[in-house]
Amino acid sequence: MRYIADLHIHSKFSMATASSLDLEHLYLSAQYKGISLVATGDCTHPGWYGELESKLVPAEAGFYKLHPEISGKLDALVPSACRREVRFILSSEISCIYKKDGKVRKNHNLVYFPDLESVKKFNLRLGRIGNIVSDGRPILGLDSRNLLEMVLETHEHAFLIPAHIWTPWFSLLGSKSGFDSVEACFDDLTPHIFAVETGLSSDPPMNRRVSFLDHLTLVSNSDAHSPGNLGREANILDTEFDYMGLYHALKDQNPERFLGTYEFYPEEGKYHLDGHRKCGVRLTPEESMKLGGLCPVCGKALTLGVLYRVCELSDRSEPEENGHIPFLSLVPLKNILSEIQGVGPNTKKVGKSYEQIINGLGPEFSVLFEMDINEVNALGIPLLGEAILRVRENRIHIQGGFDGDYGRVEIFSKAEKKELSPQKSLFPSADIKKTEKKPSVKVHSLSSSLQKRNVPQVNKKHMATSGLNNEQAEAVACSRGPSLIIAGPGTGKTHTLTCKIAHMIREKADEDALFLAITFTNKAAEEMKERLQQLVSDLSSVMIYTFHGLGYFILQEAGMEPRIPDDYLHRMIVKKSVEKSGLNLRIKRAAERISQGRRLMASGGMPEKEDGYLIDIYEKELSRLGFFDFDDLVIRAFHVLSEDKDLYDRICGKVKALFIDEYQDIDSVQYAFVRLLTKDMNRITAIGDPNQSIYGFRGGDPGYFDSFMKDWPETRVFHLVRNYRSTDRILETAWELLSKKEKMDASLRVFSDISGRSVVLRSCRDEYEEAEWLADRIQKGIGGTGHQAIYAGKDDHDGERWGFSDMAVLIRTRKQAEVIEKVFLKRGIPFASASEKRFLENEEIQKIISLFRVVTGMAGVWNLFKLPLDMKIKDSFLLECMDENLRISALFEKHEELRPLRDVVMEIQKSCPSLSDSREVVASIFSFLEKSPSFTGGPFKEGLLSLAENRSPEDFLKSVSLNRELDGLDFKAEKVRILTMHASKGLEFPVVFMPGCEAGWLPYSGGESFHVSDEEERRLFYVAITRAGSSLWMSWAGKRNIFGISRKREVSPFVLELETLLEKEEEKKQKVKKVRKDGQMNLF
Repeated sequence: MRYIADLHIHSKFSMATASSLDLEHLYLSAQYKGISLVATGDCTHPGWYGELESKLVPAEAGFYKLHPEISGKLDALVPSACRREVRFILSSEISCIYKKDGKVRKNHNLVYFPDLESVKKFNLRLGRIGNIVSDGRPILGLDSRNLLEMVLETHEHAFLIPAHIWTPWFSLLGSKSGFDSVEACFDDLTPHIFAVETGLSSDPPMNRRVSFLDHLTLVSNSDAHSPGNLGREANILDTEFDYMGLYHALKDQNPERFLGTYEFYPEEGKYHLDGHRKCGVRLTPEESMKLGGLCPVCGKALTLGVLYRVCELSDRSEPEENGHIPFLSLVPLKNILSEIQGVGPNTKKVGKSYEQIINGLGPEFSVLFEMDINEVNALGIPLLGEAILRVRENRIHIQGGFDGDYGRVEIFSKAEKKELSPQKSLFPSADIKKTEKKPSVKVHSLSSSLQKRNVPQVNKKHMATSGLNNEQAEAVACSRGPSLIIAGPGTGKTHTLTCKIAHMIREKADEDALFLAITFTNKAAEEMKERLQQLVSDLSSVMIYTFHGLGYFILQEAGMEPRIPDDYLHRMIVKKSVEKSGLNLRIKRAAERISQGRRLMASGGMPEKEDGYLIDIYEKELSRLGFFDFDDLVIRAFHVLSEDKDLYDRICGKVKALFIDEYQDIDSVQYAFVRLLTKDMNRITAIGDPNQSIYGFRGGDPGYFDSFMKDWPETRVFHLVRNYRSTDRILETAWELLSKKEKMDASLRVFSDISGRSVVLRSCRDEYEEAEWLADRIQKGIGGTGHQAIYAGKDDHDGERWGFSDMAVLIRTRKQAEVIEKVFLKRGIPFASASEKRFLENEEIQKIISLFRVVTGMAGVWNLFKLPLDMKIKDSFLLECMDENLRISALFEKHEELRPLRDVVMEIQKSCPSLSDSREVVASIFSFLEKSPSFTGGPFKEGLLSLAENRSPEDFLKSVSLNRELDGLDFKAEKVRILTMHASKGLEFPVVFMPGCEAGWLPYSGGESFHVSDEEERRLFYVAITRAGSSLWMSWAGKRNIFGISRKREVSPFVLELETLLEKEEEKKQKVKKVRKDGQMNLF
């Protein structure tokens, strides 16, 4: 079947689109145009997906049609000459903004699916990665290669087409943020790209000058933002009229199936030529090259158009035409009528004539390309036949579009129009005197260009050497006795420590000697291991643990099998302990007091009487259920190691050196643990920064730096002060903060010799203006997230481009994130929020892990309280089962209520190839759960499969228990991170924003129930400042809604101390239009 297809449109849910862009209007417009297949567009948007699901019904395989009840009513509005079957194909455009090979890339990609179920599956995964709600074309910090991978994994016949590949700002090959080849973008998955969309500003001959596009089908689509723009470019096919027919026609590049395209004249496109719209400069590629790509008016970078970019990448002087598919150029019928009648294309006059044409002659494509001109002339619209003939024969003049302005088509000159018009002017003298309307901006070409201005060159980014500086080298060389390395922020702490471990491994005299390194997070432990693997070939002599991981190992060596309750069960145990104690405490506060009191007791102290009573009940409850809690891993390991000499000798006897990372975070129990581990040797190295001690609420204390030197009096102290992260302006601000409180040794001041701008302080009216300002700054740093942002000046031509993941918003409290998140959602900025739960804290994840325990025979009754199944088991019944203290298998046999659950477990077990392979178990669980339409855990599948890789069930559950900081966000996707200042420690970002720099938050005032020392708050602010590499932006609001009450706010006293160093950015006052007393605005 021969048909016309438009495979790229949008819906009313996309930004800057017509409200009438719905299925009904698309159905009508397709028939007016003569199009049989229309892409739905925006199928990733939940609102549009809902409409597709309710208004479309399956038609030919993989195609959909409008529900007969809807289409039946609409058909009466379609002229009989235009009526045809209209089908829809499920599609969406996705904006990928990410950093690759050191450059910010902004690519738009079209994705297609054969059924709604695949779209639903895809949307679940996409929703986990980013915001798919605020825009029909979602903006994601996702590598295009990884997007393609997701598409291919969703359905074997889903496919991806890079959109408008030459557009400067948002495309595969664009001059501003594209690549130089398809392979550079899609890497190993490039063979799965079989078609590309050429866009309005290029046509097939331009593309055929680039040989690496020869094997790809060149498709053309309208990218319609309103129903009337449907079909301004389209594809002509002759295939089986279904999804697979289209799929093979595009993939096989068969000229008998893919017949050709209807093309916009490329000169008419918005980005055909080069230019600078603000300055009214339009240039050819040759002129731009002579100017060095700079605007002759303002000296800033030009927007280099499609023609320039084609010339830049072309390896042919002329297009290769042999065997390539033909095309036809068009001017839309309403545009032709607009010129003939001298009015706008969307006026009533043009609309009336358009209706006359399609009613009398049939669909637009037929009129433009197939109909005899005599038939057109018979309709009686002056000049119409001649205009269509001229377009068919390419006898038109076009002034090329540039930098977002469409080109201007001229079919008739003024003289020709007057000569050919059957009507004579009533006022000929007026025609002679009238002049053409001047354009709103003066257009400069090379011949009228101003003198080229000198533009300063951007300084190259400072790069640290891969070796060690003098201070680091001295610390590494000290391999005898205790050493304390005080390392300021960004001074290469991890690099220095790993080099020191590697150095001591190389020089060890005893082949059986072991080296123990302790970190505070699993992530830090993995990073240390990866770095050591690059330095040392054999790591068999190195043990790398977190404090809790080491405790787990010691308890296992002692013959124990520590079982850690998950968060849900732990809350149940704390709740039960509080109820038994009779104390009036919230569960969260009770858990904090239990943890603090137990740490105090372990280090020889005594808690308050009330807390001691609660702890006693809590420990008995833990013991009754056979559990250790997270603190027990260190506390009990300390006691076991202290009391069992044989165990101590077996574990610590061969350890010849101990290394402690992030020493400033150590608490009393951990310090006692370290003293115990080193009682028979003194080769201990601790590295950290007392100025970054911010975990007092967990027991962390910078005083342990003094304790270290007291307990190991022969300690050598090293100071690392050269920073490789931040500009000197940022470091100067941080140093000023510290030195305002106490006199600091100037020799310990951290420096970088990296130049940069001052730290900026912005004052805002309220939290909403502050959030909008943050969004504006982020869009400017990215270079605009969409064309609307670029046109509105949200792009900074001269500034360095940043990816979403280069930027972080640091807040003092989680509550601050609410307004910021709302604005980011509205503006389509992808973000990972401080308010999001950690991966393993997610309730759906915990349910799946509970089912994993049941399937592998490692569950307790408590795991049955939360399962990802539709069946309900009463809590009261499960509490009775807990008292029976029986294995799950015995409970299955004993209680009829558990038989349905037993049947489910047996089904999963039978489908699993190996119950000893965690990945196979997880995969089998998901295969079962995905059968249920109510299951919502699909987005977590990839994260759990990754965590289960190459692990036995025991190792998997151990990892789940210990991995308290595991972040389940998809790291393939780039997002702006919204983090609390505490959570930002150990991280770094080129650009940091710090909203809410106000009294009451910095320093934090939590009332009597939550006291924080000003000294620790100062250190916290110091940590936040030093996360920034190139730019740091602070802000505060004059008023803010706090717990539902609008309160006046004052700038933070910490910020006031820095006032002389800060660059103040004030709110730009907008001009207010004067309004007359009658309510109407003045005309002038």
